[in-house]
Amino acid sequence: KYCAFSGEYDNQREHSRLKMTKDVARKAIEKFHKSINETRKVDFTTLPAIGFYGGEPLLEFDLLKDSVEYIKEIFKENVCILVTTNGTLMNEEMARFFIENNIFVTFSLNGHKDENDRMRVYADGKGTYDDIYRNLMLLKDMDEEYYNKNVKLSVVIDYGTDLFEMDRFYTEHSEIPEVNRTSMVLDYFT
Repeated sequence: KYCAFSGEYDNQREHSRLKMTKDVARKAIEKFHKSINETRKVDFTTLPAIGFYGGEPLLEFDLLKDSVEYIKEIFKENVCILVTTNGTLMNEEMARFFIENNIFVTFSLNGHKDENDRMRVYADGKGTYDDIYRNLMLLKDMDEEYYNKNVKLSVVIDYGTDLFEMDRFYTEHSEIPEVNRTSMVLDYFT
């Protein structure tokens, strides 16, 4: 209901039905590779990191897979690959791919079911909590070590969020990954 990229806010981009092609993705990866090589001439300790974020990267899973394969092909050193997802589309194939490629995954989850489902909903208004939680547990069940190391949460709060209840939820649910980012919904540039 509050996506910063929804077009509902001034000076923010809007989405269209256009999709990134494999060629465009590969050109972006090549451009970053060239740029990071220039940076590493000055600071050789720089670890390359490439993130896949918004809209929803799992909608284009084949493009994501191809991009990761290409990244591994042209970067000869260690690369940090990150995916930020709403977590609703995760399945076993995707989970296995993330685990096998040591990808860092951030799920969007706004706390307990009622809080999450207050604003994180499908187009039909149905809440997303149950699907997100199920998919988090899918990753945990497949590889708990990977899950504990590579899976984190992004949380969005607003003036209606009960922060004490949210704290209680995360404290009582140790199976839920730690929060690595918290953002607040504002009337502008949210």
